[in-house]
Amino acid sequence: MPRAVECARRGAVLNGLSDFTAEVADDGRALPRASFDLVLANPPYYSQERIAALWDEHRMLRAQERFGNRDEIIKRARHEERLARAA
Repeated sequence: MPRAVECARRGAVLNGLSDFTAEVADDGRALPRASFDLVLANPPYYSQERIAALWDEHRMLRAQERFGNRDEIIKRARHEERLARAA
């Protein structure tokens, strides 16, 4: 059982909800034919490639804050690579 479902079920019990169900479906077809008072979803907003690109962009911005401009970051990274190869 996915962790989110288990957390939702525990939360319902702790809050005194008796008429509660938690379902997991990746495309909605596996859900029972019923009406729901509340439906929560967490779809992937970005592809894995875009997530990786955003992470790289975030790391570059952090490095720029710490070390200065992009050329300086690349220079330092190459220096560290040379040191690692020499060791």
